[in-house]
Amino acid sequence: MIFVYAAPKTEQMVYVTSKGKKYIMSDVGWIVPEYQIPLQLEIDVFKNDTYTGSRAELATSIRESLIENFSSRFGINIELYRSELIDVIQEVEGVDHCRLIRPESSIFFNFNLDTLEQDELLEYGPEYVYFDTDSITIRIY
Repeated sequence: MIFVYAAPKTEQMVYVTSKGKKYIMSDVGWIVPEYQIPLQLEIDVFKNDTYTGSRAELATSIRESLIENFSSRFGINIELYRSELIDVIQEVEGVDHCRLIRPESSIFFNFNLDTLEQDELLEYGPEYVYFDTDSITIRIY
């Protein structure tokens, strides 16, 4: 028997039979992609030196921008990529750059209900994926 080892790629998913769970490779390593609904966002924001508003005003602008940009996409089993969240945050006036802490991975559902076995269908529960202003934690530096 020959084993080949390869470095995992970000967003690569594996199923660990001994644990009965899926794992996904994220920026921080292998994680179990189980998320609380509403989705919890945790963001470290580094404001640019020229920003003259308060930290509270900047945090409010970021929350409003995230809700405005994503609320039309909220729904069952949506795709939500970390890069999309980061792009929206970094477009807010006053933001120099940011670090997205949570979610730890992008969210996507890459399965076909037609191909699931009966026991898998019994476990399937569609999730209405969304976040709101109360589920967004922002630290400004």
